[in-house]
Amino acid sequence: MADQTTQPQVLLVTRYPVKSMGGETLTSVEVGPTGLVGDRAWAVYAADGKLASGKHSRRFRRMDPVFELVAAQRAADTVVTLPDGSEVTLGRDGADATVSRHFGQPVTVRQEGEVPHQDAATFSLVGSATLAELGRHEGDGRPLDPRHLRANLVVTTTEPYAEESWIGREVTIGTVRLRVTEAIERCRMVGVAQVDLAERPGMLKAISDHHDLNAGIYASVLQPGTITVGDSVHVD
Repeated sequence: MADQTTQPQVLLVTRYPVKSMGGETLTSVEVGPTGLVGDRAWAVYAADGKLASGKHSRRFRRMDPVFELVAAQRAADTVVTLPDGSEVTLGRDGADATVSRHFGQPVTVRQEGEVPHQDAATFSLVGSATLAELGRHEGDGRPLDPRHLRANLVVTTTEPYAEESWIGREVTIGTVRLRVTEAIERCRMVGVAQVDLAERPGMLKAISDHHDLNAGIYASVLQPGTITVGDSVHVD
């Protein structure tokens, strides 16, 4: 794997206010000690207390209706758009009932408490060359849409998986300083259909066959600040 030789820049910033729902593309975002401010701040909880996700685990329950919803922050509110175009503001009377009707079962939408909403880390990033390479491996040539990976940042790279060479190193983006901790092991979510995003049924196998199920990197926040599209990525 070659090191990145051209200065990477931030190409895309995405925040997901509700875990597993569609998110919002931002020009600039504040990053706090635990990641993008407002990212995965809410989650849908099943009756057994597990979080709606694309997989089954000790903490998560596979509940695919979550992928038909999109969440965005509007001032102090988090608003969810349903498939019919109607909206519900989380935390207000009737919000849980509306979301439960969509799921076809009782659910609640809650802010993060004792149960972490993030899978393994609070900040994620992927290189543009990695997305292009995964698209080639799947067979139709289209770069993988980063929404399939739920990455917070896409940065410009010229070599696939170049961002993995940053593991264990410190990275400065805008006024934010990060420590890159590990590669991200992927699950079935990389191929599921989402709002305005077609299914990629062969993507998980492509990642498994060609890169040991890893795509993108996790990082922890050392210094909070602001990241803006176009910011350079400096790797120490």
